[in-house]
Amino acid sequence: MKCPRCGSTSIKRDGNDSSCANCGVVVDDAPIVSEVTFGESSSGAAVVHGSFVGADQSGIRNNNFHGESRELTLQKGKNRITALAHAMDIPQHIIEKAHRYFVLAVTKNFVKGRRSQYVVSACLYVACRRELRHEMLIDFADKLFCNVFAIGTTYLQLLKTLDIKNLPLIDPSIYIQRFASKLDFDNAKNVRNDAVRLVQRMGRDYLVEGRRPAGIAAAALLLAARMNNQRRSKTQIAFYAKVAEETLQRRLDEFRHTEAGRQTISVFRMTNIESQSDPPSYQKHRKREQEGIEEKVQDEIDAEMEEMMAQMVEKNENPEERAKEALFLEDTPQEKAERTVQNRAQYIIEYERERRRMLNEEANNAATEALLAMKTPHEQMMEDQQTAEKEGGDARPPVVESLSDLDDDPEIDSILLNDEERNIKEAVWTTVNMEYLQEQETKLLKIEADKAAGVYKEPKKRKRQKQKDGEKPAPPKDAAESTKQMVQQRAPSKKINYEKFSGLWSKRKKLT
Repeated sequence: MKCPRCGSTSIKRDGNDSSCANCGVVVDDAPIVSEVTFGESSSGAAVVHGSFVGADQSGIRNNNFHGESRELTLQKGKNRITALAHAMDIPQHIIEKAHRYFVLAVTKNFVKGRRSQYVVSACLYVACRRELRHEMLIDFADKLFCNVFAIGTTYLQLLKTLDIKNLPLIDPSIYIQRFASKLDFDNAKNVRNDAVRLVQRMGRDYLVEGRRPAGIAAAALLLAARMNNQRRSKTQIAFYAKVAEETLQRRLDEFRHTEAGRQTISVFRMTNIESQSDPPSYQKHRKREQEGIEEKVQDEIDAEMEEMMAQMVEKNENPEERAKEALFLEDTPQEKAERTVQNRAQYIIEYERERRRMLNEEANNAATEALLAMKTPHEQMMEDQQTAEKEGGDARPPVVESLSDLDDDPEIDSILLNDEERNIKEAVWTTVNMEYLQEQETKLLKIEADKAAGVYKEPKKRKRQKQKDGEKPAPPKDAAESTKQMVQQRAPSKKINYEKFSGLWSKRKKLT
């Protein structure tokens, strides 16, 4: 011990006081000793003097303790760890482990500059990971109403600062019981057993490594629910597992490409697959390599085609090569005869098509002229009546109008569609309105499901209230009364004096 004033090491002790022998400054007047001393109280009872001090304490603790900053930090940290653990139903032995991690963090000055709730959550999560508990970082974030990524960053920094290694990996099956209890399955035991077996199968197929355990457990639970005819949507399972629906769909797609994913339910339950599938990352890279090989082969084919085209162009530009090729490609007499027959047949077919087209045009023109010259039944009836009056005879009976004269009309026949054209038009309309048809089908399926569940409500139809005879106003006598009735029916208001309407029209009459 040195004197804080003169630096002398000559310290003189007198009871509980220590003073410097050189300058006389009192160095210490309350030393901590390991001796146990007893005294006597006013009633004559023996009491122990002093207080016990822990190894990590620098002062005496009592009910009104106001110690150093480090002591206060440790005490507040322990209180916050206890409060958070009790809110999440974490047992006491994990609380003690988390507090020891917090003490180490304070010793390493890890708490300085960081929010205490982040450090408390990280210490509790490390203790839960050691005990293989089902708590997740997002659970702590929900309780503290803070960002889960901030807690995750603090957790990783805490592991690095305290040099914590070899944390046990989380088995996704520990979350199945938790999620299944919240989803309230009818046959929960079978669903849990199938989900655990699916998780084990995914682990053999390298689907667990590098992925969130909650996403694996959610995908296995969804498949197990479908296997046991339990209707649970992706949204429900994603909500309780606290993962995105896209993440859940990716896990399902990865499992679908495995050998177990291609089996039926009965076969999956009865057999135990010993083989293992390749990891999804390996399959993805192999697919990219295959696509690269195919692109390379296609490029080589394109290059060969371009080279051949260049050689052909060069031959066409060289007269000698073109003459040799013409001699080599000269047809035999038999080939010339066959080509002549083919050309003659083609000419006959084209001539027959043109002749039929001309006949159809003439028929259409004749039908059009006949339609224009044709009189309507009414005109024919009037003409017959006039002719009968001139001749002095009886008029013809009126002609009954009908559509029998249009049966052989070529213009109408060209408008009507046959069965093939009708099917083509229907297919085009269905393709164009595919979204509308899908929406209508979805609505009908939802209505049927609601009816089957007994929750469907028929839409209420608005009933128009008919005006009673007694409520119907009498017809207005003049314009003033008509205006008054119109305003009362459309916009009734207490701020309008309806008695003044008659005065408005009387004033206008006086002015005119």
